[in-house]
Amino acid sequence: MKLIWYLSLLATIPAAIGAAIAARSGFADESVHLVQCDLYRGSVRDGARDYVFYFPSDYEVVALGNPESSSTPNDPMPHDGMAYHIDWTSGTPEKPITASPGGRPFSLANLKRNGDGIGALVQATAALNDVDMHCYNEGIRLASPSPGNWTCQSQYSCTRSDRWFRSASLKMFKQTTTVSATGCDKEPWLATPSEAFAHYSTWATNKDEPGTTYNIGGGCSISFNVVGANPSDKYPYSPSDIQSFFTSFIVPHVTSTGITDSSRVCNVPGDDFPSGTRYTKSYSYPRQGYLNIRTSQQDNQDNFFDHEYHWAVTCPKKCDTNPVISIFTTIVTGLAGQPFIGPAAKGAAAFFTGAMATTNFAGGFC
Repeated sequence: MKLIWYLSLLATIPAAIGAAIAARSGFADESVHLVQCDLYRGSVRDGARDYVFYFPSDYEVVALGNPESSSTPNDPMPHDGMAYHIDWTSGTPEKPITASPGGRPFSLANLKRNGDGIGALVQATAALNDVDMHCYNEGIRLASPSPGNWTCQSQYSCTRSDRWFRSASLKMFKQTTTVSATGCDKEPWLATPSEAFAHYSTWATNKDEPGTTYNIGGGCSISFNVVGANPSDKYPYSPSDIQSFFTSFIVPHVTSTGITDSSRVCNVPGDDFPSGTRYTKSYSYPRQGYLNIRTSQQDNQDNFFDHEYHWAVTCPKKCDTNPVISIFTTIVTGLAGQPFIGPAAKGAAAFFTGAMATTNFAGGFC
């Protein structure tokens, strides 16, 4: 049985990448954030404001931070003084907290604060445009709609309960293939790993046949294929998104010997005797693998479909195996340069940091 590397990406793909899925299925990836903003003069707080922010997608939340629209919430509770924040737990069915970001009626009642971490579901009765929403603990910093030295932080986020979200996993064969070339008195040409995986964009954009090969030097080639649950929707993500993922998460696993010279001489054109220096260059690739993107319904994760993005590196009669291979499992920070988003938009730490662990595995056989 062929051995496989498992690289679990414990996060999900931003709505911007999966917008085609959301639109096709009729489920919006919109979200509402309950935000408090503070104005400081030095270390002294000089003002407090609260907002309900509306974002059309999770990607807009993290990558941009600026809401599409915002609204000052109606506070059902009386207060003394000028600088205070709304108590987001104060809404009741009779007197809910209300707002209208972009003219979209939003209501919130019965929110129960808990001590769980960022992204944890909280009890609440929330609706946007009469569509039920689920709410989660937050903590992400967002842009202020007010000029001046205001700092804003989302306290809670709410998303549609019928929302879809995306998750990703990467699987790579433990077997490796070495792409190598030699040159006489000059550096031999090989495509860099980034250049090799850039062929994915060519393949997907041109919609070439599955398995079409692209030259990466040394007599070797790279090929691609997409396997999806919806054949009519074969390319739901942009070619540049998937190419960037390959570059970010597969290329680091490609090892290089660099340029090495040897005492062996070679024939330089025009010379009567072998006098040139032989130079060798090589890259060792994971032999093949695929990125799996799963789209699941938030409240019924047994309802899902997958898209698999396959690649393979082949060389004539070349298949090498490392005796021991180190791989890592990480909470990744982004796909295609964009943040991963969970079932609800999580805090900044979930987007911009990652935990990494390394494991050694014995090599496979060709």
